[in-house]
Amino acid sequence: MNSIALDIETENPGGDPFINSTRIISVQIGDDKSQKVFYADSKESDFKLDKVKSEVDALIDKDYLFTGYYLRWFDVPLLKKFLDVEIPTKHYLDLIDPVDSLPYAMRRKFQSKRLEHVCETLGIKCDHKKKMWERKDALERATQSKIEVGQVIMHAYNEFVQMNGDKKTLFYEYAIGDVISEYQLFGKVTSILNKVDD
Repeated sequence: MNSIALDIETENPGGDPFINSTRIISVQIGDDKSQKVFYADSKESDFKLDKVKSEVDALIDKDYLFTGYYLRWFDVPLLKKFLDVEIPTKHYLDLIDPVDSLPYAMRRKFQSKRLEHVCETLGIKCDHKKKMWERKDALERATQSKIEVGQVIMHAYNEFVQMNGDKKTLFYEYAIGDVISEYQLFGKVTSILNKVDD
């Protein structure tokens, strides 16, 4: 079974991302070589969110396994809720499961279970997360008030939309960065666990 990473971004004014998300703003699908971004406010029909269902269904028909971080609790249920996209259980693997199965000596090195900390510990580049946190810090300094990370992502998303989905925007780098990191994480943990089993 071939694998491919899947990740979503949502509009979330604050609080729990699953409970407080009001809509999906983008869906990213790909590996570390090629990625696609579908987004809510695309002016091009090929990149609109209504294309996600046919894209996912075509990959399921080709027997792909979708991988991603917290897929089970976030991406998969919200895809069903907001876009009526259903991914059968046998066609996705939540990366938190193999990460939790890594040898204890490796897991205890994680600063936390956040994607960026796990990736950095395992030698996988995850700089796109830092850039979004830097934007958050800059906005908080400019406004002299606390800003939720969801608001920062929406700010970056709005710039991305205004620039017609430009690949040089922070939002694009952030969204695609998750897909690349998650795909590489799947390869890394699979390799580690296969060696442990040998």
